[in-house]
Amino acid sequence: MRIIFLDFDGVLHKATEIVDWPTSGLSLSEFSERLQLFYWAPYLAGLLEAHPEVQIIIHSTWRKQCSVEQMQVLLGPLGPRVLGMTHRGLLRVESIADAIKRHDIEDYLILDDDAGAFPEGTTGLVLCDPLTGVSDPHTLARIEAWLKRA
Repeated sequence: MRIIFLDFDGVLHKATEIVDWPTSGLSLSEFSERLQLFYWAPYLAGLLEAHPEVQIIIHSTWRKQCSVEQMQVLLGPLGPRVLGMTHRGLLRVESIADAIKRHDIEDYLILDDDAGAFPEGTTGLVLCDPLTGVSDPHTLARIEAWLKRA
């Protein structure tokens, strides 16, 4: 099983574009549409087209406010690849370690923009620039290199 652990803010859209959805008064779809979130998702979807075996586990803080089904809809073409999300009650790095152990995952990539959330040298971590996310050519090249290792 090949897994991408996926963050949203700073990875699939600029980190600066997100506001606090629960206090916005908008439905999740209205919120996403109004802010035009997830606009870099097609970059990742394009890379994954030739790799149907790769699934996604969400570790974004969105997991604390949304259901898996809501996130699948928001992710558009990436939605069908969503296997689930990490534990809501744990920190990101701990929730990923928990998912790796529970699902016996050996081949994975972590896409995130927050270096402070992970210890130095974290295996499989691809740090995204929070202003360019997966649209950055260097980030795309790192993801592509991981995909080709199979």
